[in-house]
Amino acid sequence: MNQKKSLTELESFAYECAEKAGKIIIDSLEDELIINYKNSSSNGKNSLDNPVSDIDQKVENLIHDLVTSRFPDHGILGEETAEQVNQDAEYIWIIDPIDGTTNFINQFPLFCVSIGILFNNRPVIGVIWCSTSHLLETGVYHATLGSGLYFNKKPVTHFENPNLKRHLSAAPGGTISSIQNIENRNTGSAAIELAFVAAGIFQTAQFYSLRIWDLAAGILLVKESGREVLIKEGSDFKNFTEFSMPPSVKNNTKPSLRDWKEHILIGNKKSLEQLISKKQNQSKLSNFCNLIRKKIKL
Repeated sequence: MNQKKSLTELESFAYECAEKAGKIIIDSLEDELIINYKNSSSNGKNSLDNPVSDIDQKVENLIHDLVTSRFPDHGILGEETAEQVNQDAEYIWIIDPIDGTTNFINQFPLFCVSIGILFNNRPVIGVIWCSTSHLLETGVYHATLGSGLYFNKKPVTHFENPNLKRHLSAAPGGTISSIQNIENRNTGSAAIELAFVAAGIFQTAQFYSLRIWDLAAGILLVKESGREVLIKEGSDFKNFTEFSMPPSVKNNTKPSLRDWKEHILIGNKKSLEQLISKKQNQSKLSNFCNLIRKKIKL
């Protein structure tokens, strides 16, 4: 079987998994959820800003079981499953069962199921079931490497309204935009922001030190929509190509893709150039101010 046919079949299967996951979520909306809070701090205490529901667990278990039964030689890395991923596997599934859990448990309707598939650490399939979309309906954004962007099995076409003079982007905390004629929004879900950039709702989005399960599926959607994905390397931003293994982690344990955390920018080329230019100017100003402070202290 050639790789193109193999990827098409994988995308179809991932699409089915996402649809089944979405049904579980919708069916649970009027149920009493079991909610726990994960340890996300160095002091070993649970943090109220890191919830996980029984539906997160149910969705991840469902996708995990479906994949292992169909593709037993594939690796699986899920947010809620601590098992070690088979990093020698050519194909690795990256699963975020509900991205935007805080939104979900509060019935704020912006959350999604994110399923990305890597081939030798490069994103080749992205599938994201979203609670809403550019068409104001639930559905699945999906793409295979080289296929273009689809929503519910139909190509996504971008229409630029010439009467629209002020656009939207996504940024942590909804900080004030540094780009003229753009307002920032914060959805509470990184994966849905990736899908919204791909769909043309947002011009750009910024991600700082997020995990691989937040980004793996959406990165391919963005690329297949014709937009750009940049990763910070040193003081510069370069085109993202693959998820590189972290050089080291705490406690001297062997690093894995579960430890991946990087600074990513996505969006259309023009808006990204403006955003990066502003960031570089702000960085130069900050460095200059720090230098002045040091001289004053001396």
